[in-house]
Amino acid sequence: MPANKPRTKSVTSSPRPLDAAEILDWKQILAGVRERQEEYVIKDGGKPVAALVPFATYQRWVNERRGSRDEFLEIVDRIQCRTQAENPRTIRTLVNEVIREVRK
Repeated sequence: MPANKPRTKSVTSSPRPLDAAEILDWKQILAGVRERQEEYVIKDGGKPVAALVPFATYQRWVNERRGSRDEFLEIVDRIQCRTQAENPRTIRTLVNEVIREVRK
């Protein structure tokens, strides 16, 4: 099968590898992404360098990452508000105790 001939992507299939040097028909590849929601991993010298996914997939990833970041920052803000009056050494000691417990 030629390196850039799109194939129908099943729901459980993994991204198809493409060697950057062998890509001849970007229009055909983009049509597969657009019309059949195909995903590709583009390799250069046998190593993955980029992923080509439908834009909706990319948007979902960005939104998930942004949501996780915002949630993390909210938690940090709440902790800072609750611990403003605490001695930094006391906080450090408590954090270290929690870390030791979690690592057991």
